[in-house]
Amino acid sequence: MQSYQLRRVAIIMLAVVLLVFGVVQLANLFRRSDNSSSITQTADLLDLPDYAAADSRVVLTQQGEIIAREDYREIKISISPNRRTVEIISGYNGRVIDRRSLANDRAAYAVFLRAINQFGFDESKGNDLGDDERGICPGGNRTVTELLNDGEPIFRLWAASCSDRLGSLAGDADELVELFEAQIPDFDGFTRDVRL
Repeated sequence: MQSYQLRRVAIIMLAVVLLVFGVVQLANLFRRSDNSSSITQTADLLDLPDYAAADSRVVLTQQGEIIAREDYREIKISISPNRRTVEIISGYNGRVIDRRSLANDRAAYAVFLRAINQFGFDESKGNDLGDDERGICPGGNRTVTELLNDGEPIFRLWAASCSDRLGSLAGDADELVELFEAQIPDFDGFTRDVRL
């Protein structure tokens, strides 16, 4: 009789453990699908410096004035734990016409994430124009910030030089641009001929 009760208790405990495990797995699955269905996340859900230990990448793109496709340019800077890359993009189809890539390390990446975190790299705000910055502020520039983890977009925010009220990026776009540019030695020389 006592052996039967021990087996019964063991089976109940095993069922409880499996149930808890299943609930945790479902919660993780739901969180992952929720993240992929909505790229723009609120800053409250993210702790940017924690991504230093992950397979993540932060990207800042400066988009120039809306002009003829032959003359339109963007500058995209991507920073990851092992690589710093700057690309000059021509036209509206994203054609890379020049690229410089440099090594990085996890310690430098961790410090960089802490620095951009101070200037609101992942801080979002509501706006009437939504998540699509194309065509906004045609005589000025747009700055786009992105975080990707394991190749999946976590958020994408934007700001425009025409007005602080435009865009979804609540952080300081000018300071963020300076921090990203400082990650690329001789950035000014490399982008000397780019008209933004």
